[in-house]
Order: sequence, then C-alpha cells, then structure tokens
Amino acid sequence: MLDQESLNVVAHVRRSHLAGLETLLESMSPDPGGNGTLPFESFPNIHFARFVVLPESVDHRGNGVPPTLVLATNFDGGLRAHLGDLVRVAGKGLDEVFGHCEDYPSPDKRSEASRMSFLQAHRVKTNTLFVNTRGRTVEQVARERSLRETIQAFLSSRDWSGVSALEVVDAIKAFVREEPKLGWALEPPESAFGFRLIRTLKLVGFALGALALTAALFVFPLLIFVYPQLMYDFPFLILFFPLPWVGLILFLAILRFHELKNIPDDFRPPNDRLRENESPEDIGTHNQVSTIGFLQKGLFRRGLVRIILCLVNFGTENLFYRGHLAGVDTIHFARWVMIERGRVFFFSNYDGSLESYNDDFVDRIPYGLNLIFSNAQGWPRTRFLIFGGARDGQAFKLYLRDHQIRTHVWYVAPPNRGLTAANLARNTKIRAGIGRQLNAAQAAAWLRLL
Repeated sequence: MLDQESLNVVAHVRRSHLAGLETLLESMSPDPGGNGTLPFESFPNIHFARFVVLPESVDHRGNGVPPTLVLATNFDGGLRAHLGDLVRVAGKGLDEVFGHCEDYPSPDKRSEASRMSFLQAHRVKTNTLFVNTRGRTVEQVARERSLRETIQAFLSSRDWSGVSALEVVDAIKAFVREEPKLGWALEPPESAFGFRLIRTLKLVGFALGALALTAALFVFPLLIFVYPQLMYDFPFLILFFPLPWVGLILFLAILRFHELKNIPDDFRPPNDRLRENESPEDIGTHNQVSTIGFLQKGLFRRGLVRIILCLVNFGTENLFYRGHLAGVDTIHFARWVMIERGRVFFFSNYDGSLESYNDDFVDRIPYGLNLIFSNAQGWPRTRFLIFGGARDGQAFKLYLRDHQIRTHVWYVAPPNRGLTAANLARNTKIRAGIGRQLNAAQAAAWLRLL
C-alpha cells in the first residue's frame, strides 16, 4: 500500500529577483495544473501543491530575513522517486522558478544532477504531517470517482419503480461486470491489514512505554512514601522519590514564566492584506491557508515545540489517519514545518470556508491548537500550555489572519476537485460494496450512498 508523503523545498529569493519571481508565479496561478512553466498535472501522483513566497522579515536578533520561496507538495510514494520526477519532467520549470533564488545552479551548470542536488540541499523535513486517509492514492480517487459517476449515470437511464433494493444492487453489479473500464472494481481492495497492524503495534508500544515511564517516575515514589521500609531494602529507589516532582514543578514554573512573558498580538490586520488573502477563498469546494510566524525566543520554547510536533506527528501517523484529526473531518492534508531563524509555517488543504474551518478547531480541539501554536510569538495567552489561548475564538481568528500569507500558486489534482473529504470516503464505501454480498437493509444503505 502506497503511503502519502510531503515535500518542502525552501530557498532564499534574491532581493533583486523578487518582483520577477512574483510576476512568474502570478502567470502560473490561473492554471496551476497546465501552465507552461511547471504544470503540476504532469505529476499524476500529486494530490495538492503550492508555491508560497514567505515575506521578508526581521528575526528576534534584529537581523533581516530575506524573502523565501517554498515549494510544497503532497504526493503518493517515496520521496526519492518524487524528486526524480520533478527533475526529469519539469527541469526547465525548476530553472525558471528557482533561478530567482540564491544557490541555484548557474545556466551553464544546470543538469538533472545539479537540480537534484539543489532540491536535496534545500529540502526541509516536515515536522508534523496530517493525511486524511493514508493509503488513498490519486489513482484510487480517480477510479472511485469514475465508478460512482458511471453507476449514477446507469441508474438515471432507467426507471426503477417497484424494484427492490437488492434487485437494483444486483443490476448495478451486473452492469459493472459488463463494463471493461470498471473491471478493477470487482477485484478485492488492497488489504490494509498489515498497514494498520504496524500502526496498532506502534500505538501499543507507545502506550506500554508511557505506562512504564509513569510507573518509574510516579508510582515508585508513591510506594516509597507509603512504605518507607523500601528505601532500606532498595536504597537506589531513593533517587526516584524527588526527581519527578521536582522536574514537574520546575517545568511548570518555566512554562508559566514564558506564558506570562509572551505579549499577545491583539490587533486587526490591515484591510488591504485581508482583502488579498480573502479574495481566493470560498470559490470552490476546497480552500487552502498558508501561515508563517516566529517561535518565542529561547531554547525552552524551541525544544518544547519540537517535542510536541514529534508527538503530534506520531499521533497523525498511527492514530488519526482514517478520515479525521481528533474529530475534525474536513482536512485533506496539513503540515507544520520548522525552518531557519526560528520560523514555523503551517499549510492546510481543507473543505468549506476558513471561518467554518476555524470554528471546527475552536469548538472541538482548542487544546490541540494551543499545544503547538502557543509556542509562537504573539499567540493569545495560554495557561499551562492547553488552557486559554484558542478558546478565545475571536483572538485566535485575528491571530491567524495576521499571520496568514498569500499562496501564490495552489494546485488541486483533477480527481479531487469538487469532492470533499466526506465525498472521498463515500466513494470508497461505494467501491467496497461492489464486492460484498448484501442483505436487504445493507443494500438499501449502500444505495443511499449513490
């Protein structure tokens, strides 16, 4: 089963080339899939892709940060093969776009090897990646969409009055068997047993490790407190008595100090920037958002956010990979990426409006937003990492708008267009029903999917 991965290529833009780069990206934006520079439709395994220019800024030390170009893709399969496809298929397009960036090979030194070296040198690892449904490829999306549309056309071509649900289902299956282009639907879907078993074992291992650590740090000290004789029988246990409590108190004190030191951003973004960011929103089924911000100063926050992003990534890989992120089921792909100068960017592809997207998080998992974003400079003030913060919905939305940046080019693969995450899940259920024996109630429920 093919998994889904992400690519981030991050490169500083030559200041003298910024206007030219933005003009080029502007020309690509109306047709991200078929433009003459880097047509993303040439890559059949890409779900979503974007080009974003991170604006010039100033870091915590007062040093200037040049404008930065980011190429971000979500794709099926391995990273090495994906990079190879980019270099082989779109080498000239990479030259046109990244030729505006520092360190890109000069025209006389451009080759597949030098382009590959540039991409690898400027690739930044995704700290946390969320995939709505792991294992669902672009090819699967296209096939299942075609299956549903073909069956719906077949149903519309006849009068089914007085025909039972089971008889309708039998007629559909007979139709599918006779359609050569739908023969794949009669084959059993690729088993996800091994894929899910590995993730279940990882979760079990994580849970057992967490229990063992908890026992070592907290249960043993309590036993010593209740049974002091243990300290005489096992003197080494005395080391475990104060350490967890001292460590916890120290951590909470440092955390609270940083929370009180953080000054929340409580101002509204300028109208012209709001209009620029809002103009491409709510046009189609899907939407996207790109944000950038600085982490709070100090090793504590930077170390803490790395640990949190690692843990969240473990959760998205092994727990939240079958249609939702802690109950939010409208996200297709999302990522958090830490880059140089203490910056973090967040890119998301989702269904519906940004307002409803934000409300999903505020209403369902504000603590999740706080865990990650409270480490950023200017986040609405939190208490002990998870309280406060995004629970103030208005403050959170203003913060997001203030840190939102323009997505210069945004691509959605043709099979995905017009389909919500719920639609994709429904199409998968339709395909699964083709190969199953259904009773009357199940047949009626399956037909409702159509």
